Amino acid sequence: MYIGYHDGGPDSGPIHSPSTVCREEGWHVVAEQTRPLDIAGQRFDVVQSVYAKGGDQEFFIYWYQVKGRC
Repeated sequence: MYIGYHDGGPDSGPIHSPSTVCREEGWHVVAEQTRPLDIAGQRFDVVQSVYAKGGDQEFFIYWYQVKGRC
């Protein structure tokens, strides 16, 4: 499990998704979809994706929350 935090400060660089990092490292998309996820009565629209490289696969669920909004 990885949880990233981006404070938006001038030295923190741009926000980027796992898809950006994975593709730069030679991984390719096997499947990707946006779907709702309910957590404690709050709904989030998340990206669910699978990436592959060689014989390895990685599964990700991620979303961005900026200023209290997803």
